[in-house]
Amino acid sequence: MSGKQPPGTSYVQFTRDRLLRQRAAAFSKLNESIPKNENQWQEAREVHRFATPEDVHRTVLSLVQDGQGEFLPEDLRRLIYIAVCCVEHSENEAEAYRKYRSRVHAKDDLGELTIRNYMSLVRGLVALTDELYPRLQHRIFEVTLLYAPLTLGALGHYKQAPDQFKSSFPTAAIAPEVQASLPLYLPFIVATRHPEHPYETVCRALGTNILGKEEYFKFVSVLQRGGTGRYDPVRDQWLPVTIPNLAGFKPFEIPESIQQIIAQAGKQQDDPVSQDIPGAIIFRFRWSRDHQKVVDRVIDILKRSGFLSIGSSVGMQFFFRHESGSLVVPMGWQVIVVPVVTTDEPVTVTISYQGKAEDVLCTVFSGLLLGQGTVLTTRRAIAYYAVSLPIQKS
Repeated sequence: MSGKQPPGTSYVQFTRDRLLRQRAAAFSKLNESIPKNENQWQEAREVHRFATPEDVHRTVLSLVQDGQGEFLPEDLRRLIYIAVCCVEHSENEAEAYRKYRSRVHAKDDLGELTIRNYMSLVRGLVALTDELYPRLQHRIFEVTLLYAPLTLGALGHYKQAPDQFKSSFPTAAIAPEVQASLPLYLPFIVATRHPEHPYETVCRALGTNILGKEEYFKFVSVLQRGGTGRYDPVRDQWLPVTIPNLAGFKPFEIPESIQQIIAQAGKQQDDPVSQDIPGAIIFRFRWSRDHQKVVDRVIDILKRSGFLSIGSSVGMQFFFRHESGSLVVPMGWQVIVVPVVTTDEPVTVTISYQGKAEDVLCTVFSGLLLGQGTVLTTRRAIAYYAVSLPIQKS
């Protein structure tokens, strides 16, 4: 179809036919995105990195950390920002509009009526998922946020044809599974990103109360624990895996296969933010897909080689430029350090622990695992990835 009005057709009929075609296309894409059986669910989770306990925790962490927003798919990021705007709008309308425009880098001419329409679309989606929750449980939040199309046009069609939206999701018997421990309930995400807003306020602003405050506290507890250990679906709980308490540091080999990936990603040193660390000059760069790719590859290699246990959980991830001074590993944590240096210019750092101090040459060929309380000091600028690992007490 050309999109032009055919001769002999009224404008009303032409507009109606076009809307129906657009709606049909939107629901066709929705149906394609929805898993129809357990094999398709597993495939979708593999594609979207939501299959293993580590994947689930990492994905949820990216959703609830405001600093990771740029790493999310554009439509999902916008949906979360609109949901946040709903909450802020209930407290200060003008400030809510201003903050939303700033978050999406919109011009001031993005009108208030338009933003209110966006808010209505998101509340409409929340209402639809609430209706589907009794038969799909946590999976309705997962499929909606991670797999379904979330363009503004699609949200409009979902709201205008609610019965068609609900009929798109087949009912299935759901066995206990790790994804249930961190449900992607939109109020959970918003309240965790913005703890300054009480959970009840978030739910009221989004027009939902399917999961209460007790379930929210459980979500936060699991998230803060880092998904540490092995998930037991029968008992619906995490069984701890003890990570040995490393004293000092332990080097590990970085395979040649990913050295080039690290070098290329390391060139992305955008939007440096100074870190408030006494006696040290350290800048944190904006996270990117390429940075995440580096960390994922390193973690996978360390687990396959037995350097890390399969149950090890990954916490916060950063890309730093450390110009001078010292960085101390907090108690209760270990940190993986992946240097970004050139072959010709390795950098020497000093590792201090338990009254000892050793000079270590940082090269493209090796990384470091630092134990809790260990101090990394440099007198020359070095860029590196820092990945925290929570120590689970036995």
